[in-house]
Amino acid sequence: KILSTLAPHLRTVGVALRGAGASLMAYAPPAAADVGAQLEANGARPSVAAGAFVAPTATLIGDVSVGAAAAVNYGAVVEANGARLPIDGYVGDGAVVKSSVGEGALVGPNAVVLGAVETNAVVGAGAVVGAGATVLGNLGPGSLLEPGASVPVWKSTSEIG
Repeated sequence: KILSTLAPHLRTVGVALRGAGASLMAYAPPAAADVGAQLEANGARPSVAAGAFVAPTATLIGDVSVGAAAAVNYGAVVEANGARLPIDGYVGDGAVVKSSVGEGALVGPNAVVLGAVETNAVVGAGAVVGAGATVLGNLGPGSLLEPGASVPVWKSTSEIG
């Protein structure tokens, strides 16, 4: 009975506080960042094109360039080591990328990429691409591509001749 008596008055106080810009909350959570952490390295900062998606929990380090149609998902880390590092494809959750990702390419979740992923190539979830390796086709989930090796583009038997 007491609450039903006080409710109209509390509602009036709440409306008045809201109108004045105040809140009854003791803590106001910060707004989510539009783009994840962007850290300077070797005097260079990351750049993100309009239209790109970089999750609030992703980290870009150094001279990383994220293209307009690219995405860097949650918990992913992209680090440029000196030279400009273009990301024009999709980088999955928790992936670590230290080499280029071509247009339309896909790096699966939790993959580690130290070599290049070319246009429309796929690196499966949890796969590791060694330094200096090149993925032109599809690298399966959990695979290990040795440093300097390459995965060719797959061709069907009708294309081989």
